[in-house]
Amino acid sequence: MSIIKFPNTAAGKAQAETTLDPKYIAYRTRITVFTSVDVPPAEAVLDPSSIILTSHQLHQGALAIGQTRLNELKALIASPPTPAIGLYLDKSNKIARNHARVNNARTTLGWTNTLMDQIFVSGSGLDP
Repeated sequence: MSIIKFPNTAAGKAQAETTLDPKYIAYRTRITVFTSVDVPPAEAVLDPSSIILTSHQLHQGALAIGQTRLNELKALIASPPTPAIGLYLDKSNKIARNHARVNNARTTLGWTNTLMDQIFVSGSGLDP
């Protein structure tokens, strides 16, 4: 039991908060609880701009937030605004949260900084 998802309701929040520690809780359209080995590193939670992920971790982080976010990311990579962005997000083993191509991808997708930070934080606790 590493990643648990709950509806974003009062009952879902109560269930998420009763999950045994250690845990990290991400609140979005649904509540995602990372437990055990999937808990993001403390430094990643404090400073998401310092996170560097593999392509796999980026995709897993998006999936942890929601299938829709993963689908949006995959669609962007398949048809990027520039070839450089598509290659960087799809093939790089070091995708930095603070890289200009990540920010360009974020704005193209219409995602907020907070959402992109949560995707990177979520991915940072997962095996590369």
